[in-house]
Amino acid sequence: MVVVEFVVWKPRRSSAKDRRPTWHVLGITNFDGERYHAIMEVDEKDNGVLKKIMKLDPLMIVETEKGYHVYLPFTSTNPLKVIHYLYKTKVADKGHLSLARKRNEEELKYKLILRISPKYDKPDMKILYYRDGDEWVGKIRKLIETLHS
Repeated sequence: MVVVEFVVWKPRRSSAKDRRPTWHVLGITNFDGERYHAIMEVDEKDNGVLKKIMKLDPLMIVETEKGYHVYLPFTSTNPLKVIHYLYKTKVADKGHLSLARKRNEEELKYKLILRISPKYDKPDMKILYYRDGDEWVGKIRKLIETLHS
């Protein structure tokens, strides 16, 4: 059975667009109970970056105010292999990957986390691209659509 693992936190204002006040948010880890999924944050927006992301054959691309959240088809039972794979894409936010490597809490060790709920007082994420076929990503898509409608 595929599960979605949730995390709640309050983003720092330094990570908010124009340093706006933020709400507590709901996020997901990249672990589905058996495997680790390649998910990444991209903190820039332009057509060149989007073209590079599309070349990676993504399962889903979610637009945020500052960039994109990307769900790729690569999985592994070893979380460090996923992080290494994402470093090689050359578009993944290195700070996001570094944070996963530095996590000390046993339940979050080496897990990547992406936000799925609004960070501000209005919906701020939009699914730009979705390819059917992965049950775990399909569940996350439904959550994002529900939380941002």
